[in-house]
Amino acid sequence: MIGKIANFIKTSVFLAVAAGAIYFVGQASLQLLDMPQIAGDLGQIKVAAPDKNKAPVSGTTTAGEVVQEKRPNQELPGKLAPAPEVVAAPVAEKIVRVSETPKGQAGVLSASGVIAATNAERLEFLGAGHGLTENPFLDRAAQAKVDDMFKYQYFEHVSPQGNGVSYFVGNTGYAYIAIGENLAMGDFDGNAELVAAWMQSSGHRANILKEGYREIGVAVGFGYIEGRKAWLAVQEFGTPKTACPAVDKNLLAAADTAENEMTRFAARQDALEKKIDGQKAAVAALEKELQSIIDAHASYDIVKSKQEEYNRAIDSVNHNVGDYNAMITEAKSVYAGYKNVIEKYNAQVAAFNVCVSSFK
Repeated sequence: MIGKIANFIKTSVFLAVAAGAIYFVGQASLQLLDMPQIAGDLGQIKVAAPDKNKAPVSGTTTAGEVVQEKRPNQELPGKLAPAPEVVAAPVAEKIVRVSETPKGQAGVLSASGVIAATNAERLEFLGAGHGLTENPFLDRAAQAKVDDMFKYQYFEHVSPQGNGVSYFVGNTGYAYIAIGENLAMGDFDGNAELVAAWMQSSGHRANILKEGYREIGVAVGFGYIEGRKAWLAVQEFGTPKTACPAVDKNLLAAADTAENEMTRFAARQDALEKKIDGQKAAVAALEKELQSIIDAHASYDIVKSKQEEYNRAIDSVNHNVGDYNAMITEAKSVYAGYKNVIEKYNAQVAAFNVCVSSFK
């Protein structure tokens, strides 16, 4: 806050001016979070089964070899961090000039005349191409502010109910990067005198000549305010959000969908790994039993039966290994898409933030 400055000057003009509330909206850079278990190449499980068409030879057997490759420890980007709504505090100041004998209505003000006088100042000090375009949303915000000040009898940027410029502009649905507000109260000979009074105050002048503003809304009204008849005038300045490259919010939804899918992959992976580990233990036990039968010189039929049981166990492992490896292939594809979405979103946010910073 710059604060309020009150200057009382004897003059034939009663004038009160308030320069105002400037807000910026931006988006924060995103954080990449760790998500273990389903990153990158999760590895292949290989099983070498014995020849099932060949009967075992007495005293020998071919053991099934179950090999699981080691997974690399790769990190996944996580959920995206939210962006702050306001990245700059409001600035306000108030200058008051009061005459002992106010003139009453004096000249007539108009919204179009105030806009024309404002753009004349911008043309003189900023040059061609810096004129402000009238925006109907900002016009409605300015009119709502005028009506509110008359209704509740105040002359401040923040109403007795605690509503400031962002409230009045936000209620219109105007999406902005930056907004600012100038207020005036008093008797004026016309639009040019009003704008000239604003230009004599550094805070108001800064709003009027801010190069980053693209649009303006103005409202004026004459009535009773603080015990006397006077004009109220409101300027709402804005830089629309469309002035910067858009950030595709659908990318966030896509990232959430992919993240949820990878969470499901992680659960499936854990379940299959436990199942395969159990089957590997069963295969190892059957291998010992088979070897024991062979060492005991059991009959051919008994050895063959145990060999077939052993082979069925190997088949079961191989079936689940196939499911596991297919799941890993799918998970890698989802991960690649997820990473691409986050990188694209981050690039858009970076471009947006660079653009926003140029208006501060």
